[in-house]
Amino acid sequence: CIGCWLQALNRFGLRVVLDVVYNHLHGSGPVDDNSVLDKIVPGYYLRRNADGFIEHSTCVNNTASEHFMVERLIVDDLLHWAVDYKVDGFRFDLMGHIMRRTMVKAKDALCSLTKERDGVDGSSIY
Repeated sequence: CIGCWLQALNRFGLRVVLDVVYNHLHGSGPVDDNSVLDKIVPGYYLRRNADGFIEHSTCVNNTASEHFMVERLIVDDLLHWAVDYKVDGFRFDLMGHIMRRTMVKAKDALCSLTKERDGVDGSSIY
């Protein structure tokens, strides 16, 4: 269990920084075996260029963090890892492909966590 593993590391005094990759997806479309989000809302979660084709500037399909629910997915996921698994920090793969607004919202949400309410001191999250 991932929670047990993280708790054990924390008991030894080790801090855990999770490598998160929100900037791209390996598959797209409703029938691609590697597609995940396109099976929920086809065409919504991936960034499109001016011609309507999926952007691949990160080597695979780019996620569209400028869309409300993609941003929400990122922020909610980070909060889940911090509160439920006590992850101490996050390393973002190709953060430059995530909207600055999204990163600010994520940082603010994490910093707002309190030991009393959430069991986590958000100001100590890296």
